[in-house]
Amino acid sequence: MKFSLPLLCTAALGASALHAQDYFPLHPENQWIYRTAFARAHSYTTVDILRHEAVGGQTYSVVRNFPTNGQQALLRQTDTGSLIRYNPQTRAEEVWAEFNTEVGGTYRTALDECSQTARIESREAKATVPAAEFSNALQIRYQAANCADAGLESEIYAPYIGLVERTSITIAGPHKAQLVYARVGGVTVLSAPEVALTVGIDKSTYASAEPLELRLTLRNSSPAPLVLDITSSQRYDAVIRDAAGKDVYQLSAARAFLAVLGREEIAQSERNYLESIPLANHSGQALPAGRYTIEAWITTGPGGAGFTPPRYSGVVSFVIR
Repeated sequence: MKFSLPLLCTAALGASALHAQDYFPLHPENQWIYRTAFARAHSYTTVDILRHEAVGGQTYSVVRNFPTNGQQALLRQTDTGSLIRYNPQTRAEEVWAEFNTEVGGTYRTALDECSQTARIESREAKATVPAAEFSNALQIRYQAANCADAGLESEIYAPYIGLVERTSITIAGPHKAQLVYARVGGVTVLSAPEVALTVGIDKSTYASAEPLELRLTLRNSSPAPLVLDITSSQRYDAVIRDAAGKDVYQLSAARAFLAVLGREEIAQSERNYLESIPLANHSGQALPAGRYTIEAWITTGPGGAGFTPPRYSGVVSFVIR
């Protein structure tokens, strides 16, 4: 997936406005997942914004696992493009990044004690990470200090997405942490190639006899097509279970399906299936108040002798009051 600031938007903005792009969106519930490759394994770091918090008349975002695992930071961005951290030990603010600095310009940073001088290398850097390709990224390079085998080498930020790549100095050589997933503002979602089924319902609590709106999204963003072997006109099914695990409703129980053999391919796209399910048993009696789960899955055929097809399924809990 390629991601860049839309051309119409770019043409409408002047240079000063472009410099004010949001390179670290600090909205609660934003989340980024990074993968660092080692010799024979990968490690993952999840960075998320927990909430806003007021300190000394300023409002900060509480950011977890940034810049390192296990750390929480109080961050805010100024109107001039500075990323500011409140240091609870000194009870003072310190500059972590000056995103508005001109290309070739330097600034002092407290982001890493081993790399306290940063230089804006480019505002049109290209970056290819598992989540997406970027062509208009901000690249920052750090000057090594007196720390041996430690510190930062470079960072790449994409406008309105955040940090997409960080290269750290280690005793084993440079290590790159690259973005594999981002959820920003509840709207923009980027992810590395994957095959996934999402099972969603419209809310978590229902009134008696109220319908449940179910959505299944089968998505394939991997290079290889996802092949589904079909034995009937049915594409999905769902079952509701009570707190004891007993089946109280199955979507397909009162339906007939045509015997149709075939194959479907999902090539770097998705299929969405929607259903309105009455919260009642097959006799039409409303389900009593209590806790329930709904499991939904994609129905596929045997796929040939001796072959068991993969099961794409998901489970969501809900309550009837």
